[in-house]
Amino acid sequence: MPQTLPDLKLTQGQLLWALGHGREPDKLLKDQVRYLRQLGIPYQSKEKAPGSGNQIRYDFFDLVELGVALAALARRFRPKDIVAVLTDDREKFRQQVAECWLDLPDGVFDAEWVKSRGRLKPFLENIAFVRLHDRRSENWGKLDLVWTGDEYPGAELLDPFERFEDGEIRVLLPLNVLMIPWVAWALEAPPIRTGPK
Repeated sequence: MPQTLPDLKLTQGQLLWALGHGREPDKLLKDQVRYLRQLGIPYQSKEKAPGSGNQIRYDFFDLVELGVALAALARRFRPKDIVAVLTDDREKFRQQVAECWLDLPDGVFDAEWVKSRGRLKPFLENIAFVRLHDRRSENWGKLDLVWTGDEYPGAELLDPFERFEDGEIRVLLPLNVLMIPWVAWALEAPPIRTGPK
């Protein structure tokens, strides 16, 4: 079980490299990240880059927040819903991310699936799912963290959907399964120069 949160200070190039699972980011990923930044994801305070010409550095929470937003986009969430959930409840989300990280088993980075780039199915005993409430939900703009051991309707171990008796289906994002590879790649991110090519 990790005792501390990863101490990351990533450049934008390293952030993109980690989210791309150790590969040069494609144009779609760059465009999505640029768009999400305009919407306030991840949050960038003036303390992170005081003054003009200073490079912004991204920490562990920035990596996970942006990664979850990208995963939600890939699952066809509307940007407006993603922004509402991640920006209105940012402190709660970051607290849940920290709890989820500190609950990981020892040696999790040694598992073969972590750097398989999706070729191998992840295996964790207890998966933490982020439930994003979209515009069709009564709790629009909120998020919940649910675990595989919790009682919640219709979701199975690696089933990314929650199914209800009335036919409603809600997307679940497997938080710890997603963030482990991002952090594993971020910890190995090479120095990457940003700027025009």
